[in-house]
Amino acid sequence: MALMEELQTKVKELQQGRAKWEAKVIEAQTALDRARTGLSVCESEASEASQGVKDAHDRVDQAEAARVKARESAEVSLAALSEARQLVEETKRMYNPLNHPQVKSLLNQR
Repeated sequence: MALMEELQTKVKELQQGRAKWEAKVIEAQTALDRARTGLSVCESEASEASQGVKDAHDRVDQAEAARVKARESAEVSLAALSEARQLVEETKRMYNPLNHPQVKSLLNQR
């Protein structure tokens, strides 16, 4: 009978040990699930950050293209302005009464 009681005690101890082990397994699984969730959130945030960086690079490329176009437009405008100035100077010389052939002739007679 003492052997039977001893076996029953050992069975109870083993059952309690198993219950504690099962509780630890559940805790570990819960912690693992939390870690997976955290990792998923981190991956999502990293993906968003990566997309943000890509978008920023795209905007920089667009800004650079706009800068190049603006520079080209400015160069064209400066060339047109220079040409306009030349035309104004030529027009001034052509229509300056002192440059008129008859006026020059009169001035030279004096």
